[in-house]
Amino acid sequence: MIKNIQFTLYEIFGYLLPGIILFVAISIFFWIFSSRLTLPTLGQHKLELWILLLLSYFLGHIAQALGNKCEGILRLKANFFISRSKRDKIPNFIIQKVTSKINQLFGIDLEKEIKDEKDRNEWLYRICDEKVVQFGKTENRELYVYRKGFYRGSIISFFILFIALFFLFLRMLVLRESINFCGSSPSISYTVIFFLALISLVGSFFFLHRCKRFFKHHVTHALLGFLLL
Repeated sequence: MIKNIQFTLYEIFGYLLPGIILFVAISIFFWIFSSRLTLPTLGQHKLELWILLLLSYFLGHIAQALGNKCEGILRLKANFFISRSKRDKIPNFIIQKVTSKINQLFGIDLEKEIKDEKDRNEWLYRICDEKVVQFGKTENRELYVYRKGFYRGSIISFFILFIALFFLFLRMLVLRESINFCGSSPSISYTVIFFLALISLVGSFFFLHRCKRFFKHHVTHALLGFLLL
């Protein structure tokens, strides 16, 4: 039973890596309310390291769930690349060709059957994507899915990390504290924490940009692949 469990690249890039960042962010939230800002030592034993990785893996699922909920806000739905009213969209003649072919193959007039444009565009993409998958043309699709999952999870994780670091910066600024390495003399000032928070916010923004780019490639691949089948 256990031998049949498959551990794909999506488990690493989609769940584990974003989960590690989210674990760090949550740890910082708990750390803010501690009495002293002393950097803890984790992962010294193998069992402890495996527990941290397992916890990060599950936190990665939470990051992806939050990402799914925020897809509309982040403009990560197919509608934003198919809708006629959007600037960064797929050309109309391709969408018309796809709609016409769906009508010919399945006898479905999407414009009559689904009145809402957003839902219609989503189903247009889903039909094309599923048709391409059924014909076994999944090489590029898997790349797009892995990349989108990694970027989407990283958007959420790095933004939460930014919030955690920002509140840590506020505590250090107000109380004039610094972070010590297990009581030793080297320390981290609040200016370094502010810089790390800024990097996290900028990183989240760039991950969003990359996620949109790869998802647009995925939508385009699905529509063009459907036309060429």
